[in-house]
Amino acid sequence: MADDLTCSEEYGTESLVKEDNVDPSQLNSCALDVQRVIQMQLYREKVGGYMTRNADYLLEIQKEGMEASWRRKICHWMFETGKAFDLSVDTVGCAVYYMDQYLSRYSVDKVMLQLLSLVCMGVASKMHEKFPITMEEMQVLSQKKFSCLEIGRLERQLLHLIEWKLSPPCSFTFAKTLLEGIQLPHDERAEITDAVCELLKEVTEDYHSIRIKSSLLGFGAVHVVWNHKRLRSSSYLKSALSSLQLATTEKDFIETYRFILQQHHTRSQQARFISVEESKSEISRSVSPTGVDDPGSLVRHPVDALFDPISEEERPSKRQRF
Repeated sequence: MADDLTCSEEYGTESLVKEDNVDPSQLNSCALDVQRVIQMQLYREKVGGYMTRNADYLLEIQKEGMEASWRRKICHWMFETGKAFDLSVDTVGCAVYYMDQYLSRYSVDKVMLQLLSLVCMGVASKMHEKFPITMEEMQVLSQKKFSCLEIGRLERQLLHLIEWKLSPPCSFTFAKTLLEGIQLPHDERAEITDAVCELLKEVTEDYHSIRIKSSLLGFGAVHVVWNHKRLRSSSYLKSALSSLQLATTEKDFIETYRFILQQHHTRSQQARFISVEESKSEISRSVSPTGVDDPGSLVRHPVDALFDPISEEERPSKRQRF
């Protein structure tokens, strides 16, 4: 494999705290103020009282035929829509978290899943963005297939369910905060931050990521990209992680690293080996995030157009809002 797994297997409860061979002061370990921010984030993750996401909700809750592929496609649409609306990946990460909380309690069909994703994006943007997605823009996205009443009703139900706790632990935030605390040249930090966020999008789209704490996903993604790019020695990053004194087991850290590493390799292989024929066939597939391809289903569920690519005419302009 391109990355040496033995690097990650040195991490753990003891190895993250004890680092006899490395002088943290020489390796520019995590800045003190950033350490405090991360410790606060870790504390909120542990005792924040956020509604638990059921990692088995596809089997235990969903009764309308929902599959992991539905979630992957809907998450991909959410990230693409977030990019079109200039939302931060942290905001979209929160929206996905809300969605998983809802799906851990209520069963949905394809149409309801589309409405839910739209509402989660709207709620997250209201909480975390200067320019949130407006009701008018949500109707444009859905081509007015959902009424303001339907959107508002589901929004109230969602807020009641999650008890208005709108800042859940976010893997993107953990990762970016960690990188802010490591002394790196600006260009180098920007490069690795972009790569980590792109990897975390892929990880978040995977249904199995729900089983892993957001902090572990964030730190693990930094570790994977760090090793891949070889910007510094592994000891350099380990020093920063050691300074955080993470309350995690070696087994959890290694399993998280391997899970993310597999996502990284899969993503790299897809980018490298996709053929022209596959590219052409992809264009003809349904744009629905739930994979509805048969004409009958499209007639019954016209809101699949919700997930058509956003045209330049429909694309929002933040400049117009100043």
